Amino acid sequence: MALIAALIMNSLGVTLMIKGDFGISTLSSVPLILSYAFPNLSFGVWNFFFQVLCLIVLVIMTRNPDPGYLLTFVIARVFGVLLDFFC
Repeated sequence: MALIAALIMNSLGVTLMIKGDFGISTLSSVPLILSYAFPNLSFGVWNFFFQVLCLIVLVIMTRNPDPGYLLTFVIARVFGVLLDFFC
């Protein structure tokens, strides 16, 4: 329940920061610019793709795939859906 609440609050916070022109974190800035440059995919979809890319780079660099990383894909997808919901 805490994870779901944190995902909701985090996605709402990112959306409010974007809408209020307060700036956003570096992790969310790349997907935001990509969503502006290529509007056929939403901010949430770009965010999911970017987080998956970061996870793949992490696994390649550390050479230590962990089965727990599969949960990260699910969390990233839920976060992307929530971003699209709040935007």
